[in-house]
Amino acid sequence: MALTSSLHTMPTGSGSSSSNTFLLPKTDITIADNQLIDILLHDQNSEHKIQIVNRWCKNSRRNRLSTILDVSQRHDVLLSLVNTLQQTTNTEYQYNCLTLLSELQTNNHQYDQRIYLPAIIQCFASTSNDVQLLAGQLIIKQIRITQDIPTFLFLYIQDGLKSSNIRLRVKSIQLLNELLTNTHQYENLSPIFEILLQYLQDNTFRSTYNDILVNSIQHIKHILGSDLLSNYLEKYSSTLRRTYYTYISQKEDDLHITNIDTDLDDDDETPRASIQTSQIKDSKGKNTYFHTGTNNVHLNGNNHADNSHNIFSIRKLPVTSQPSITTPTTNENSDFDSIVELMRSKWLSASDTNRLTYLDNFKQACDKSLQLIRSQYLSTNHSSQFYQVLHTFLTTILDLLSYITSSNLDLSIKIKLVLCTCLGWLIKHAQVSYCKRNYKTICIIFKNILLNGQSNNRQLAKLSVSLILLLENFVQPQLILNELIDDNFERYNYRIQLEMLAILTATLLKYRQHHYDNLTKLSKYLLPMLMSSRRELRHGAIECFTVICSYFNTYKPITSSILETNQSIKLVLTLVENLSYEALNALRFRLQRNSLPSLTDEGNITPGLVCDSTTMNDLDAKFILLVNNTTSTPQPTTTIATPVEPPSSASTKMTPTNNKLLQLAMPFAETTTKTNINDAVSFIFNYHDMFSIS
Repeated sequence: MALTSSLHTMPTGSGSSSSNTFLLPKTDITIADNQLIDILLHDQNSEHKIQIVNRWCKNSRRNRLSTILDVSQRHDVLLSLVNTLQQTTNTEYQYNCLTLLSELQTNNHQYDQRIYLPAIIQCFASTSNDVQLLAGQLIIKQIRITQDIPTFLFLYIQDGLKSSNIRLRVKSIQLLNELLTNTHQYENLSPIFEILLQYLQDNTFRSTYNDILVNSIQHIKHILGSDLLSNYLEKYSSTLRRTYYTYISQKEDDLHITNIDTDLDDDDETPRASIQTSQIKDSKGKNTYFHTGTNNVHLNGNNHADNSHNIFSIRKLPVTSQPSITTPTTNENSDFDSIVELMRSKWLSASDTNRLTYLDNFKQACDKSLQLIRSQYLSTNHSSQFYQVLHTFLTTILDLLSYITSSNLDLSIKIKLVLCTCLGWLIKHAQVSYCKRNYKTICIIFKNILLNGQSNNRQLAKLSVSLILLLENFVQPQLILNELIDDNFERYNYRIQLEMLAILTATLLKYRQHHYDNLTKLSKYLLPMLMSSRRELRHGAIECFTVICSYFNTYKPITSSILETNQSIKLVLTLVENLSYEALNALRFRLQRNSLPSLTDEGNITPGLVCDSTTMNDLDAKFILLVNNTTSTPQPTTTIATPVEPPSSASTKMTPTNNKLLQLAMPFAETTTKTNINDAVSFIFNYHDMFSIS
C-alpha cells in the first residue's frame, strides 16, 4: 500500500511555513531540474514520475538531487519517491529511486523511518540483482545511523522476514548476517530468532533454504552468547526447541559462555505478556529483549508465576539427594562477611566519607566472593550446589541494601549514585529467577534511594533509567511500572516525577512489543503533570503521552482519523480534555508530528519535540512555554478555554536558558559538560559498563 502525504500533514518545524533559500543559485537549476521537482511535488500520475526520474538520472546532474531542492521541499520529494517506489516493479526506476534515496539518506534521520524503510525493504522482491544489492546497502546503513533500533527491527520483521513474497523473505534472512553485529546483542532479537526457527520447522522451506537459515541462526546464536540464547529458547514452544536442537549444531555451545546462568529455581517463571497480534501475527508466547512471554501464566502468592516446563530442570538434582552446603571459609569470604557486619552496625551513624569507603570495600568484596563461589562450585563436583550458594550470597546483599536504604537518612547524591550502582550489580548477576521473585523488594530499594536525602540530579536520573531497563530484562516491564507508579506518585517531588516519566517513556520505547494492559490506569497518575507549573514536567508529560498513544496505535503514524477512531487513544484524549482544553489541543498537535522521542545508549531520552524559536508558535510548544517555573500549579478545569496567544511577556520569551531547560527534561540528551560528581564516584565502577544496556 502506498504511503500518502496525509500521514505527515503536520509541520515539523514552526507553525508557519518559511521560504528557505536554495543551496544552489536559482540560475544553476536547469529546466530539467525544475520539471523533475514540479512533477514529483504535484503530478499524481505514477507513470509520469517514473519517466521523469529515469530520464533525469541519465544526465550528469543525477547525483545532485539534494543540492537542487529547497530545504522545505525535501520531505515532500521523499514521500513522492517512496510512494511511487511502492507501486512499481520497474527495475530502472527502482534502482534510480534507491540511488536518490541513498543521496538523501544523510538527511533521512530527521524523518520517521516508517515512511521510507518498508519501501526499501520491498525492493528485495525486485527481479534485478543490482536493485536487491543497493537495497541491502541502504538497509545496513539505516541500522547504523538510526537511534531507534526497536522500530527498525519491527519494520524489518513485518515487511521483510514475515513477507508473503518468498524472494523478499529469503533475501531478508540472508542479509541478517551483515545487518546484525555484536553491538545488537542486547536488542530484542527474540522475535527474529523465533521466526527463523519457525521457518526451519517448515519442511518445505527448510529443504529449499536450509543453508541460508542455518547460517543466519548460527550468526545470531554467536551474537547472543549461550546465556541469552538459553533464555530465548526457554520461552519458546517445546516444538521450536526440539527443532533447534535437531538441526543446529551444538558443538560450539560450550565455547561462547558470556555469563553464568543464575536461574535459582526451575519452577519459577516470570509472568509475561503476549505480543499484540496486530503487531506480530502468529507469534505465540513471545516477549521482548532477553525473554519471550508464556501463555496462560498464573500468579502465585509469592510474587512469581508457576511453570513446570523448564529446559534447565534437567540440570537440577532433587533436594533430598544433595549433601549439606558449606559456605567457603577463605579470606575473601571473611572480608565479605566483615564488611556486611560493619555496614549493618556503623551505617546509620557514619559520615558520608565513611559510607563511601564502606561501599567501595563492599563492592570489591562482592566481586571477590562471586569469583570464589564460581571457582569452587562450577569447577568441582559441587556444581549442583552452585545455585543454592549463590542464592544465599545474593540474598545477603539484597538484605543489606534493603536495611541501609530503609531508614529516612539524608543521603547525598554521591551515596545515591553508588547505591544505585550496587543495586545494578545485584540485578546483573542475579538475572532471571532471583529478580522474578524479588522484584518488589528491588523496586522498594530503588524508590528509597530516590526519596531519601538530597534532591536528585540529571546524572542520577540517567542511571535510574538504565537500572530499571536492566531489571526489565528479567521481569515483565508492566510489573515494574506497577511498582514504581502508584497512588503516591503525585506526592513525589518534581525531580522524582520526571524520573518516573522518563522510566515509563524509556520502557515503552525499549520494550514496545510487550502488552501493557494498565497504561490507561497509569495515565491517570500522569495527568496532573500536564498542568504542572514546571516546564520540564509539562514537556516530559507530553512526550510520555505521545509514546503511550503511539503504543495504542502499534507505533504506526497517527493521523487525524486515527485520533477519532482508535478507542484507546480517544479515552486518553478524553481524560486530557477533562483536565484542560489547551492541554488537549497541545497533545493532539504533538501526536500528529509523528516524531517519537528516542532512547540513547547513555540513558538519555532525546525529545521528539524541541521547544526553540522554530516551534515556539506551535500549539504543543506554546502550551509548554506558557508556564513560568516560579508560578503556582494551575488547577484542573473542565471548561473550554479560549485559544492561547503566543507568549509575549519577558518571563515566557525563548531565552537560551529556557531553551536548554526544555531540551533537557526527563532527562533529555545533554550537550553540556558532565558534573564533577561522576569523578567522585568513578572509583566505585563505571555503571554504563556494568549495565551493558544498549
